[in-house]
Amino acid sequence: MVSLSSFELLLVVTGLFVLVSGAVVVYVSSEDTPTGPHLLLVVSLLVGLTTVLGAGALHLEGEQIEYSVDACAGNQTGTPFSELSPEGREVFRSALQADGAYTTRSHPAEFELQSDVSRTNEIQYESQCYELTARERDRFGVLSVLVSAAGGGLAVLLALGSLFGYERARRRDSARADEGGADSESCPNCGLTLVVGVEECQRCGWSRDGGDTRGSEQSNE
Repeated sequence: MVSLSSFELLLVVTGLFVLVSGAVVVYVSSEDTPTGPHLLLVVSLLVGLTTVLGAGALHLEGEQIEYSVDACAGNQTGTPFSELSPEGREVFRSALQADGAYTTRSHPAEFELQSDVSRTNEIQYESQCYELTARERDRFGVLSVLVSAAGGGLAVLLALGSLFGYERARRRDSARADEGGADSESCPNCGLTLVVGVEECQRCGWSRDGGDTRGSEQSNE
């Protein structure tokens, strides 16, 4: 399991908000361009992917087990310390020596987690019985939910913005066709509706005299 430092977690969250800023810039700068909806869709996918990775990393890093040890009540007997796994012995010793609860990501299979019903693990150690309680903790649970909600909501908004952009472009082309009426034709290169008499397509650069002028200029360069 990959362990992330606090600095790396900060980078994950910061990266998400950098993408948010980039999405706003892309939307503002390309709203009226033919490629605007495409760019919004790409940024939406990037934000969604970053949100999933960031929320997942926060959840994995924050998932920990809290152990506490108390003396057994009465003359109980538990699992002999020698029968525990090496990992279990290490966790028990650390919890026994800790001043309060001992928190770690280690979860030996022989220790049951406490849920709605109180569960303890009785362990016989140096002729004494101890009750070890294990509780699951999530340090970044709230932050993970916030990142998921913010990033997911932004990804949806960007995707909707992309759809609106496509619809806006379709209506614009339809309006141009209505204005042209019978005196309109389609660009042979990209299909944009052109009014008869227009010499150059504003979308792809095709011209009546020289074909695709933008492609010609790029090839000459």
